[in-house]
Amino acid sequence: MSKRPQKIYGPASKSDRPPPLTSIDIEIGRNRGSSVALEASPARLQASKKTPIPSLSQRIEELTKENGNLRQEVLFHQKMQTAITYLQQDTEYAVKRLNQAVADFSKARKVAEDELQRN
Repeated sequence: MSKRPQKIYGPASKSDRPPPLTSIDIEIGRNRGSSVALEASPARLQASKKTPIPSLSQRIEELTKENGNLRQEVLFHQKMQTAITYLQQDTEYAVKRLNQAVADFSKARKVAEDELQRN
């Protein structure tokens, strides 16, 4: 049996250092988001060492809130998928109808031009 080649995603890092902050990372940080570069920054690493470990009940509460937020996000995306499907169907119908209208117009114009040339 031959061994599958290992996939490489992006250039290999030549350093053990975290990636440098980019303008996108800075914008993510301003919006209270997170990225690999932000999490690996010295300030965040030091802060993570000082944050207390939550109790089991606190962790359950955090995860319950997160689960509720994720459920709301899933519901949002399901509603958006339904709306997108209706939009796509309506758009396809409109395109077909417009194509038919252009074809009908072209036929009528051709008939009118032929009649004009016969006279």
